[in-house]
Amino acid sequence: ASRVIHDLDPAGHSMGLQPIDEFPGLSFLLGDMHPHVLALPFVLLALAVALWALLEAARRPAEEEAWWTPLRRLPLLVPLILGALGFLNTWDFPIYLLVFTAAYGLGRRSQVGDWKRLLRETVVVGGATAVLGVLLYLPFYVGFQSQAGGLLPTLYVGTRFRQYFVMFGPFLAAIGGLLAVLARRAGDRRLARRWAGWTAALLPLPLAAMLLIGLALLITPQGREFLESIRRIPEVAAIVGDRSGVALFGWLLGVKLRYWVMPLVVAGLAALGIALLWPTAARRGPQAASRLPDSPAGAVGGPSLQFALLCAIVGLLLTLSVEYVYLVDNFRARMNTIFKFYFQAWVLMGLASAFAIYWLHRRRSRLRLAFQTAFWLLLAMGMVYPVLGNISRAGNFDHPPNLDGTAYLAESQPDDYAAIAWLNEHVDDAPVILEAPGAGGSSYVYEGRVSALTGLPTLLGWAGHEGQWRGSYEVQHAREPDIETIYNTPDPQTALTLMDKYDITYVYVGPLERSKYDPRGLEKFGRFMDVVYQNDGVTIYGLGNW
Repeated sequence: ASRVIHDLDPAGHSMGLQPIDEFPGLSFLLGDMHPHVLALPFVLLALAVALWALLEAARRPAEEEAWWTPLRRLPLLVPLILGALGFLNTWDFPIYLLVFTAAYGLGRRSQVGDWKRLLRETVVVGGATAVLGVLLYLPFYVGFQSQAGGLLPTLYVGTRFRQYFVMFGPFLAAIGGLLAVLARRAGDRRLARRWAGWTAALLPLPLAAMLLIGLALLITPQGREFLESIRRIPEVAAIVGDRSGVALFGWLLGVKLRYWVMPLVVAGLAALGIALLWPTAARRGPQAASRLPDSPAGAVGGPSLQFALLCAIVGLLLTLSVEYVYLVDNFRARMNTIFKFYFQAWVLMGLASAFAIYWLHRRRSRLRLAFQTAFWLLLAMGMVYPVLGNISRAGNFDHPPNLDGTAYLAESQPDDYAAIAWLNEHVDDAPVILEAPGAGGSSYVYEGRVSALTGLPTLLGWAGHEGQWRGSYEVQHAREPDIETIYNTPDPQTALTLMDKYDITYVYVGPLERSKYDPRGLEKFGRFMDVVYQNDGVTIYGLGNW
């Protein structure tokens, strides 16, 4: 369910690292504790703040004032809420800062007719919120390390529309229906020209910019060296081979044109939303304040509709952006960028779709009926997954339900289960315990179970995750051979020296450790440490005044 989008290389072969396209329903089903899930309540709070900004900005008359005056009306709670996203799930901060700033600009557009003043005021409020959002959480950023390495163009892969539709089909029906009805009601011949202009800005122009930048790099020595450094990356070299620069760009252009349906549909919907949204935010004068907040059944320019269109547009643009660029990280692919952007697009487009269905329900239109029917059919098809997914995830409900996340160990690893329960009951504070790590780039393995289920610190958890999310693997890498030495050496002094280095108090020897390490090395612990706990399969050794 989290691998719906399947990337192919230009030759049509499956890519090694596939995009993650997780969505909230799957996260809840998994009981996922990653930050993109834990931050969801704060994301919704940030959206509420953005809606407040739109309403508040639209209420305030357009009075002559200094450039800094709007800052006096910016509550400190706003950057406090938006800035919190930076340390909860860093990707979310710029996304919802954009939503907040755009919402504020839309609100002021209803009162301010001068473009320069509108742009200045919006940039000042958005910029101040960004700066304060960082300053309020400066201790986090002082020690923050990231694996982000800049942006690279998405050149040799693209998203097939049928897979995108599986992810966002009901949303496309609801948002498409809203936009179609609004466009029909607008009856404005200039709308088609605006729509075509925005579509060109969102679709051909970014592709042309990518090609121009690439050609510009080809004609300079520094640019050619940069391109060659990318070509030397093993994952890239395996795809592009030894093609010359010009031939390579022609080949890549053909790849991008092969996947034209999804970008065209998404760019078209987003462009129509922008073309419709900007006139709805046109200046309405002082009378506008008396009409706020409008009901969804009110004027086309009501703030509720504006905000729904804004959420839809940002959600669509997030999914379109990964067709052009991705954030470089340890994966060296767009896997994680799609993951983070699609997840937030689900939130934004989901909210917009809920409003769209309500708005369409309040109107009598043949288009409305057609799109509503399509939406409910797609929603019914999509609801198959939550039902069957829960049944499958719960093992067909063969076991009595409970809230104990460690209960499975009582059946599969009863000795570990009993030892971990003893540690939770008898060990206070946070002494370091040594156990077998998930070394060799591993993740989602049984190793690391003691530290995870007791909260006691250990030397190394899952090596794969440690390398991905700590910005550097230098410290952890040095610990791998030390752990091997402590367990495998038959010399107590050698083990003790390393244990002192890491302040280790307990050594855990369970079925996993017995299967991985030399029995002669495991036997030595009994010569210089106390047995603090033992059962048929587990022995826990304590050092000193444990």
